[in-house]
Amino acid sequence: MDTTDCEVKVSSDGSILVDWEDEQGQHQIYTGSEVGDGHFDLKANGGVDKMSLHRFPNGLTLDGRWVEDGDEGMLTIFLGD
Repeated sequence: MDTTDCEVKVSSDGSILVDWEDEQGQHQIYTGSEVGDGHFDLKANGGVDKMSLHRFPNGLTLDGRWVEDGDEGMLTIFLGD
């Protein structure tokens, strides 16, 4: 399993930001909004790549799917402090 540290910010208005550093040292930033209770749609800044994330009430993970440069996969983000 690949693991990468990331930063997740969810605002009170339902906007979300996910930021991580890729293997080349470039920051990958996805932003979006809550489209339903605990359901988020995000797009890459400056691109067409996208992801969807889902969280149960009071859940400690965000689970979802990503599509990037024609590739796709699943991800889990473990939430901390």
